[in-house]
Amino acid sequence: MTRDEVKEIIMIMTYTYSNYKPTDVKATVDIWASILAPYQFEGIKAALHAYILSDTKGFAPSPGQLVDQIQARDFDMTELEAWGLVNKALSNSNYHAKEEFDKLPLLIQKTLGRCDVLKEWASMENDTVQSVIQSNFIRNYRTVLQREKERNKLPTRLRETLEAAGAKMTEIGTTVNNTNGLPEDTRR
Repeated sequence: MTRDEVKEIIMIMTYTYSNYKPTDVKATVDIWASILAPYQFEGIKAALHAYILSDTKGFAPSPGQLVDQIQARDFDMTELEAWGLVNKALSNSNYHAKEEFDKLPLLIQKTLGRCDVLKEWASMENDTVQSVIQSNFIRNYRTVLQREKERNKLPTRLRETLEAAGAKMTEIGTTVNNTNGLPEDTRR
């Protein structure tokens, strides 16, 4: 977001909330602009409108509350809706687990981890799948959803840096596992 876009957000808040009067508008705009720089103006503006329409306390939002509004819209699938998609995918996963896995939303894929899980679950007793597996999936989905919400609050550059570091750690772990724990140079 630009400073001018942040000014518009602050102006909307000032006119909407009679108790919101920043003591130093320039400093407020500067701080908000630096915090909200990674976000799109239209997304923050829509989040502000959603906040205003659902607010019952009468206090202007903080930048974090607006980011939470954006996150709520991005992650609106409930745990049971996610399980419903997995359950549907299971019906065709004995022979087509990879194809079914690829059709699932990314959050569900992250929860499952790999396509083989669908094949394993498809071969289990239905009672076990609909009780134990379902409850484990829902708990894991809730954890992945929360982790993704927190991760998406981070600025894009920081997120990319963390993802690159994670990929590097995975690469290092794969190299170590392939060499029986010895660095590549010492295997000879």
